[in-house]
Amino acid sequence: MSDYKGGYRTEVASYELAPYERKDYEEYLKTHDLIELKGRVDRGEPTQIDSRYGGVGYQYYLPEQQHLGRVKVTIVNGDWNFQWEDRR
Repeated sequence: MSDYKGGYRTEVASYELAPYERKDYEEYLKTHDLIELKGRVDRGEPTQIDSRYGGVGYQYYLPEQQHLGRVKVTIVNGDWNFQWEDRR
């Protein structure tokens, strides 16, 4: 079967996939990278997210897909808050 239909490629545009890929990346962060960070915050170790030790209150993560932008992760009332930037 051809990848082209009417002279155009039949793949979904990246701006339409971005919300789903961002949600997947958030789930990946929650299950991998943020578990260790949450433990360090709970133990009171110095981190970027813990402002008591000179941190800025957030940490940036940059996914491998260029079109997703980067995500700013903060902790609010014990829950992770993700803020996506559309530009890098």
